[in-house]
Amino acid sequence: MALTLDLKGHVQDAIEQIFNLLKEDPYNRYYNVNLGLLYRKAKNRLSMFRYLAVGAALLEKSDGLFRVTDIMARAAEKKEQGAFNKAINLYQIVASEQNNPEPWLRIGEIYLEMEKRTDAIKAYKAVLEFDPENQEANQLLREIHDHFVASGEEIFQNRRFSQAAAIFERALTAVRIPETVERAASVYRQLKKEDKVEELVAEHDDMVEQERERAREAQRQDFITKGKLFLEKKAYEKALDSLEKAFRMQLDKNVFTMLVKLYQGLNRKRELEDLMDRWEKMTRYEEEKKRKEKMRVRDLQSQKAIEEDEDQWV
Repeated sequence: MALTLDLKGHVQDAIEQIFNLLKEDPYNRYYNVNLGLLYRKAKNRLSMFRYLAVGAALLEKSDGLFRVTDIMARAAEKKEQGAFNKAINLYQIVASEQNNPEPWLRIGEIYLEMEKRTDAIKAYKAVLEFDPENQEANQLLREIHDHFVASGEEIFQNRRFSQAAAIFERALTAVRIPETVERAASVYRQLKKEDKVEELVAEHDDMVEQERERAREAQRQDFITKGKLFLEKKAYEKALDSLEKAFRMQLDKNVFTMLVKLYQGLNRKRELEDLMDRWEKMTRYEEEKKRKEKMRVRDLQSQKAIEEDEDQWV
């Protein structure tokens, strides 16, 4: 469209249109070069040199290729030829210019072929920044993790504890799961590094607790979903049973409201009074828990400030 405007003699309109396109895609080689040529036609030498220089620099990096699809294809071609470093460079160009996980996946693939698993981890982690649920990246990270764990176990059995610890740390850079954190702690215990053991044990316990909480919340949501379905079917006793189970697991105003309406509709005055009493007790408990947590955080901050003051005087 912009070049059509140029052919019709509307150079400034063409310049404006490509300039706006460049705002959305500043690394586009085609746009930079053509904007430079349009500025040359408009006798704006400063802008001409600027955009032609940018275009030339981008083209030099990409082997003279204009389109991202062509750069990706050239990178794949270099990989097949065994020119891994050149392929990686081309993929990195695309990765630096576009928010796209695909080049990082291919970079990780090459690093695995080169048996550079630590570099592959970095590539797959970059994929997860764009797409945390990316199945390919997550699966390959788990495979790298498992490789390091197996290697670490073998080294541990040979009583090379320092080397085993380093290998388990590599596994944890790929995927941090409770089992591996716990195993790493046991290796550091052999090395008598108690600070590291304490740190990993605390992390393990926190991860296990978080997993329990996730499972508990999934179960609670399941009870709520079933309760709503029973309500739709007018199976009120089953709805009460499911919603009560959900409410006992966690203070929840929405679940409480559904239970109130159910007990009122069924004229269950005693159960309604009991529910109200439980609501008050649970509310007081939650408020007290929040108050204690605030006090705990405040005490930690005070202790940290005292330690920092003491360090200044040492």
